Amino acid sequence: MTWPWPFGYGFIKDGNGEQIFFHISGVEDFGSLYEGAEVKFTVRVLTEGKYAGKPMCIGVTKI
Repeated sequence: MTWPWPFGYGFIKDGNGEQIFFHISGVEDFGSLYEGAEVKFTVRVLTEGKYAGKPMCIGVTKI
């Protein structure tokens, strides 16, 4: 994962090397994470707004 500070968002590489957006609100234990940490997450496809159809990580936790 790339660290979200100071913007509140970052990107996580999935098993295929694709970078998926995440917002700090989708992180369950923010204090335990750091850039480069191995994490698990759920991918949700956004359905509203200008990013509709784009994937986003939710439920992000450190492994």
